[in-house]
Amino acid sequence: MRKIALIGGDCRQIHAAATFQRAGFVPFVYGNDGASKAGFTAPYTLKETLEGAEAVLLPVPSVKKKGFLHAPHTEQPLSARALFDLLPQEGTVFVWGRENCRIPDDYRTVDLAEDEILQNEYASITAQAALLIAMQASGRRLSDARCSVVGYGRIGKRLCRLAAAWGARVEVVTRQGSNRVLALGQGLTVKDPRSTALFSQSDLIFNTVPFPILDEKSFAQVPSHALYIELASHPGGIDPAFAAFLPIGFLSGAGLPGRICPESAGKALAQAVLLHLEVGAW
Repeated sequence: MRKIALIGGDCRQIHAAATFQRAGFVPFVYGNDGASKAGFTAPYTLKETLEGAEAVLLPVPSVKKKGFLHAPHTEQPLSARALFDLLPQEGTVFVWGRENCRIPDDYRTVDLAEDEILQNEYASITAQAALLIAMQASGRRLSDARCSVVGYGRIGKRLCRLAAAWGARVEVVTRQGSNRVLALGQGLTVKDPRSTALFSQSDLIFNTVPFPILDEKSFAQVPSHALYIELASHPGGIDPAFAAFLPIGFLSGAGLPGRICPESAGKALAQAVLLHLEVGAW
């Protein structure tokens, strides 16, 4: 029996468990109340869940504040320290955010946040989900929208391609030379983030840059109906102190893959784990 333990997390863990099962593994889910309806859990203790597991999949993100695992689907707090004390020595621990986990060095650990294939999959899911919530919140289709995309990395490139394919007028906000060349080569309008009244013609503003590069002058003359969608990790593209006084609508894109597309996100998560396990077997 090839056993995989899935701890905490959201609906992604349930869909990941289903993917593991189809691949011939036996998934044990702990700290996720929704899993019982899917048949992946029983009244096991944490020790029984972990015992003999070939792999342990922690949630996305793995550890939240104060040393507890991310476990929004259970009322029982899951202590990271309690988990680490019970980890099987021979197994592989898959985490999201190694720096926050502090797992002892004698365990084989894989940080999925550094997995290139999975990151590309999540970027694709995030871009599609971001456009969906933007349309829902703004009440307009993309072909009627002027979209500004701040940053031209994994998510930014996909956002621009999808939005343009659906008829939006798209401009990229970046000052990195190579990205400017790439965006211009795709026929996109490119603006410098230091420009005044940067978003004066924007209906939808998507930020993918994880540090504040936008300020009050960026939003000078911005249309009152405009919507800002934050897709970057903390602190995001605007200073938190200014975010509270943003003159337009604000949407948080935190955890979009799990919120909007948990089945696809969970399947991608499991496939990344399976790939690491099979490669490791060689």
